[in-house]
Amino acid sequence: MIEACRVCYQGNIEVLTLIDEFEQKYQSNETIHWYLKNSFLREMINKALRTEDTNQLYILRYFLGDLVESLAREHQQIMQSCKEKLIVYREMILSNDELDKLKEKKGQLISIKEFFIAKRARPSTIIFETKQAETITVFFEIECELDDNIIFADITQLGDILFDLNTTFRLGNIQQDDKQMWIIKMNAVKDGQIIIQKYIHDIHRQIEDLSIQIIFGKLICDMSQWDQSQKYFEHILIDLHD
Repeated sequence: MIEACRVCYQGNIEVLTLIDEFEQKYQSNETIHWYLKNSFLREMINKALRTEDTNQLYILRYFLGDLVESLAREHQQIMQSCKEKLIVYREMILSNDELDKLKEKKGQLISIKEFFIAKRARPSTIIFETKQAETITVFFEIECELDDNIIFADITQLGDILFDLNTTFRLGNIQQDDKQMWIIKMNAVKDGQIIIQKYIHDIHRQIEDLSIQIIFGKLICDMSQWDQSQKYFEHILIDLHD
């Protein structure tokens, strides 16, 4: 993984220095800290998720595994609190077409291909103007019920909430407020995790003693990502051989 990071950022002395620091100092209990800071890891992971680059995700699998485990541990602390729900906020820039598509999906489920970051505090000021004429600033208001299947971590020192990968949201009302700002309301729901668990259960019914690694590869194949699936299974075979 370290070598892949160095190749990706070759020639960038600043990032290469950060990679050296990561190699020397990283501990698994600091995974969220390393992800949230403006680092090469967050950039590489988000790019791989957006492009569905399973080869790159496989290279980053150890850090991703630590990140998922850290989020689960932090989430348990939230579950032990007395709060019934949490409301968080996220400002984003969308194209007009993207906003129109969201309007058409009111009441439907959406899944975001990243470790989604939101703020606990509602921003006091909103940037209304964007550099491109075809874009618009929108304001997400997200309600989160406390549930074991909706994984997120409360990063209090940064005022951030970090959601686990592919957290599922249900779109609510999308309308403009009295300042003509687009407000998009969403609820974090457990439907996505239920779908994943059902998929794994159904596969196990077809083939007994199937590992999660093989199930993941089959899921890629079922998504018609044939080349990615082949590369993934090649990595699995190499690891088994080693």
